[in-house]
Amino acid sequence: MIRIARRAERARIGTGMQTWPIANVESALSRFASGIFKRAAQTGVGREAMPLRNHDLLCQPILDYLRDGEQPAWEIEEELAKQFKLTEAGRAQRYPKSGMPIWESDIAFGLKKLVEARRISRIDSRRAPNGGKRGVYRLV
Repeated sequence: MIRIARRAERARIGTGMQTWPIANVESALSRFASGIFKRAAQTGVGREAMPLRNHDLLCQPILDYLRDGEQPAWEIEEELAKQFKLTEAGRAQRYPKSGMPIWESDIAFGLKKLVEARRISRIDSRRAPNGGKRGVYRLV
């Protein structure tokens, strides 16, 4: 019985970028969804906890959203924020030192990982509604 359990524990699935033990994937998904792990981020009204995001877990929802065609980064952020039920307060949180919005940064890292894995490509840059130029992505 112990041998079977050890074999099952060693069974792995591939995400295309990283190999995870099955038990760890289920555990990580549940922790991500419930927000058990917290990190403090400076906001305009003091310190507030925000779930720690694993960028690998953001990759699949990004791929699913891009199945509808090319999308700019800010629309990907909006859609995933709705999907993960992220509040406006959560989206407004910024890193204390850099001032970079945490949610924007998390999505940018997920997009970067997918570009490096050649699962998506950045095809263009467009002017974002809040200023600056942001990338437009599509599936490869």
